[in-house]
Amino acid sequence: MTPLLCLLPPVTSWLCFCVLCLSSLPRRGRVGEGESHGRRREIFFRPTPLPAELLQAARALRQHMTDAEQLLWYCLRRKQLSGFRFRRQHPIEKYVLDFYCPEARLAVELDGGQHNQTKNALRDRGRSDFLETQGVCVLRVWNHEVFANLEGVLERIYEVLQQRAGVHYGRNDNLPPP
Repeated sequence: MTPLLCLLPPVTSWLCFCVLCLSSLPRRGRVGEGESHGRRREIFFRPTPLPAELLQAARALRQHMTDAEQLLWYCLRRKQLSGFRFRRQHPIEKYVLDFYCPEARLAVELDGGQHNQTKNALRDRGRSDFLETQGVCVLRVWNHEVFANLEGVLERIYEVLQQRAGVHYGRNDNLPPP
């Protein structure tokens, strides 16, 4: 190891020396970590990988948002609503949510006229039930409501955010938001 350090420029050799020394030191206060016999052992949360088709669908939906989604996104983006961050067309498990706030675990779904049909209403109900079992609250808003009463829609979202901001998620409390 020493000959390699001599061949490298001083800054690089110092950096390599620090990385090699620090990576081999045992960590304090954590059970099960320390000597890792040449490889670093870190325990991080690894989210479940999403299917490639779902990610592609989310990207496509971001590119082709409806007028109501664009208008609401203009109001929700960049932490404009009381500092809460929203994601648009966010995939969770097998669904793509219109808008999602990870801090409050709130999904805002915009529904058009096709959601009045019985088959689609049942599908929406099943989707909402599934998300609620994951600790995600679903707020459904009609597209025409966004156009007719945007301020009222934003007030409803704000009220739910305020209620959900301090909510603990039971046994899912230690997990990061989906």
